[in-house]
Amino acid sequence: MQTFDLARSEKLAEQLPELQHWQASSPQLQLVLMGSDYVSGLLAAGRVELSLLSAILDESLTLSELCSEQARAELMALSDEAEFNCALRQLRQRTQTLLIARDLARLSNTQQTCREISECADFFIEIARDWHQQQLSQQFGEARSISGEPLSLAILAMGKLGGRELNLSSDIDLVFCFREAGYTQSEKQIDHQRYFTKIGQGIIRSLDQTTAEGFVYRVDMRLRPYGSSGALVSNFDSFEQYLQSQGRPWERYAMAKARVISSSAQDQQILRQQLSSFAFRRYIDFSVIDSLREIKSLIKSENKRLNRVDNVKLGRGGIREIEFIFQSFQVVRGGREIRLQSPSLFAVAPQLVELGLMDGETVDALLNAYCFLRDVEHRIQAWQDEQSQTLPGDERGRGRIAWLMGFSELSEFETELARHRELASTVFSQTITDEPRDQSSRFKLSPIWYSLWKMDIAEADLDAFGYQSIQTVVEQIHAVRSSRVIEQLTPESRQRLDEFAPRLLAACAAADKPDETLERTWPLLKSIIRRSAYMVMMLEHPQVMGELIKLAALSPWIAEQFVRHPALLDELMNAQRLYSPPTRESLQSEIREQLMRLNWDDLEGHMEVLRYYRRAHILRVAACELTGRLPLTQVSDYLTWLAEVILEQVVSIAWAQMTAKHGAPVVDGAEILEGDHFCVLAYGKLGGIELGYSSDLDIVFIHDTDAFSSTQGAKPIDHQTFFSRLGQRIIHILATEMPSGRLYEIDTRLRPSGNSGPLTSSYVAFEKYQLKSAWVWEHQALVRARPVAGSGALAKKVNRLRHQILGMNRDRATLRSEVVGMRDKMKAHLSNKDPQLFHLKHDKGGMVDIEFMVQFLVLAYAQQHVEMARYTDNIRLIESFVVTGILSETQAEQLISAYKAYRSAGHRLALQQHSLQVSAQEFAASREVVTALWQQYLDNE
Repeated sequence: MQTFDLARSEKLAEQLPELQHWQASSPQLQLVLMGSDYVSGLLAAGRVELSLLSAILDESLTLSELCSEQARAELMALSDEAEFNCALRQLRQRTQTLLIARDLARLSNTQQTCREISECADFFIEIARDWHQQQLSQQFGEARSISGEPLSLAILAMGKLGGRELNLSSDIDLVFCFREAGYTQSEKQIDHQRYFTKIGQGIIRSLDQTTAEGFVYRVDMRLRPYGSSGALVSNFDSFEQYLQSQGRPWERYAMAKARVISSSAQDQQILRQQLSSFAFRRYIDFSVIDSLREIKSLIKSENKRLNRVDNVKLGRGGIREIEFIFQSFQVVRGGREIRLQSPSLFAVAPQLVELGLMDGETVDALLNAYCFLRDVEHRIQAWQDEQSQTLPGDERGRGRIAWLMGFSELSEFETELARHRELASTVFSQTITDEPRDQSSRFKLSPIWYSLWKMDIAEADLDAFGYQSIQTVVEQIHAVRSSRVIEQLTPESRQRLDEFAPRLLAACAAADKPDETLERTWPLLKSIIRRSAYMVMMLEHPQVMGELIKLAALSPWIAEQFVRHPALLDELMNAQRLYSPPTRESLQSEIREQLMRLNWDDLEGHMEVLRYYRRAHILRVAACELTGRLPLTQVSDYLTWLAEVILEQVVSIAWAQMTAKHGAPVVDGAEILEGDHFCVLAYGKLGGIELGYSSDLDIVFIHDTDAFSSTQGAKPIDHQTFFSRLGQRIIHILATEMPSGRLYEIDTRLRPSGNSGPLTSSYVAFEKYQLKSAWVWEHQALVRARPVAGSGALAKKVNRLRHQILGMNRDRATLRSEVVGMRDKMKAHLSNKDPQLFHLKHDKGGMVDIEFMVQFLVLAYAQQHVEMARYTDNIRLIESFVVTGILSETQAEQLISAYKAYRSAGHRLALQQHSLQVSAQEFAASREVVTALWQQYLDNE
């Protein structure tokens, strides 16, 4: 097995001529060079010396010697940030060589390796903090408490770093805090918030920024209060307030792993108390079980949907499932049992045995599985120093992993891996068990439905089935049973189909319109024939099939969603959740929780999770509307909030991708934080808080930095290019067609100069265009424009500009002529030609007439009534016309009633997959109201 890869041997001989006879050298050196292309590359490039590697392998050089006080002193003595960052990266190459070599040569066991990696990360984090604090204190003075004690930035290590269980190429999850507000002690004093924010930015720069020497660690700050939209640093009081008033159950789960890195004794005591009181209740906390059940359900759903069979962390029976098992005991019982409050899995595991919560044999087996999987993870990552937990797809790569794990044959390794994962999966399934299943209906199905499925109905009473056209039903059954797919099913899958199909036939027959309901749901059977796990789910959870039939009977559009995306069936497991509209805050929390499970640089994973998240919530809002649980305005609120929180996350993802490659833009000599000096301006239905189920997003990107300044990174680019590419990346994430579809169709034509203008506009250019060059129709569009993501400060500037433009002095006759002219052009191209029909949107007296009328009144009267510019949605704008005396209360009520009726009908028609054309008589009264007001204000003069 040592010569399993001849090509690798030849490459090493070419890379390292001084090791021409390396195969005959020590077995440990063979393991390292064969197992890590990263280490051999450093040797070949001269970035580490062979003598260093030899000293590591004979254990004459240790991690504590590389991360010594002398090394610290030499780093702290540097005064130039570029030199400091370069020195950090060079040291990181040496420490990473040591960690990889010790692991591959088996000089450390799994727990020791994880601890050494974590200690190394602590060293780099502390030195980065201390160096930047030293530089800033020279410039702005020290930060001191009210009592005069020096203050430093407190850093919380989260996740694996918190538990001292970091992997070889892990990112590091951090949260930054400081004790109290105040000002630094010097003539150039700044407040503590700004001071510690600058230190935090410096830490991220020094560790995360990719340069010619690489990076030190990828830094993930998403676990801070409010996630990517929150402040980079928090004082202790605001941190505690967030935990107690805003902290979500999943954040309790995350905070159970938190550890304070090298702060003052007082800071550590305060933070530990805050964390403990939040993460661990003082009683056995069974209230958190539902939340853990949701987390577990999410893990299972992801595994089923994404099929991560080769991922030893996220796949079934992987590292994540084992971590969940131990952490679930912590958050439920940690308040009562103090010894369970350790962030370390290795420390918690034996305590569960001592407390009688788990048997020793199971714990030992889980720990063995955990160590085995972590060893595999390390060998995957050691190859290229990349953050991956997925086994190589080729046999050579898998063979390398097997050899490094000590197996002489790949099949032996795969058998052992499968054994450990099966054990972990079994215990995971038994942890925080699902709610009791109602299987009562599973055994009460009449034999006639099995006969119908087998098409053995010659002697049957056909009326007993309840279908109007039993012949059509039989034809549908025959089409499935005679398909080649059926012949290729395994016996187990065929058995499941033979049990599921009759129940689907019976359930559809019980609906109000059996034939129509079956026509809508039968395609689902064909889409899940090869994925019988969905059949099992509906057999074991009959309420899921019940909800499916109910919703499919109400809407063919919903039925089609299940056919195209069967994973949405998981959303039917919890009817209370399905029919309970969330708040905007809970939408934000939910998507943060789901995305936190992904590596920050897993772009495809983020895109898939966002797409499923949107589809799941679109299903929920449609279910709520169809069953009368949500009125029209709240449906639009829900859909608009959904788009907003998705946009927030997409901006965050795109920003991380861009800054990883090019560094961040610079303003006033400092790199700006995520999303600062950039905003997404929404127009149309998103801007007007009137989003529909399939609405496009009309958006414009704006930044307010010096376009000709450059980013700070390994591949710097000017700011205009940076923000244009950022916009492109945002559109890519939103609009790319994937197996799960796309998030939204994107329209950016409302940007200055339309498609001929730059994708992202500077604020200066945007302001100049709007004030000097914009057409009247572009000012009409501004009536419904509002910032929805990015910088709050820039959003305020854009809103002030919008108010200024809407309040400009305009000649009403000229304005009227422009608005009517544009409307006439639209009617000529889009209106319905059949007098017997009425198009809700485009025909005379329809929605567009109302929208144009509202826009005209705002542009005509906002100079005298500035409050009109406050709102962007048509309903509140119409209400404001009453306050300003432009419309009477009766006129406003009639106009609002007509607008709501049109929009509500539009939603219903969309869910029935019908066009917006209806009978000309259906909305005659509403059309008369709209037409009369149009004549009064736009045709009167």
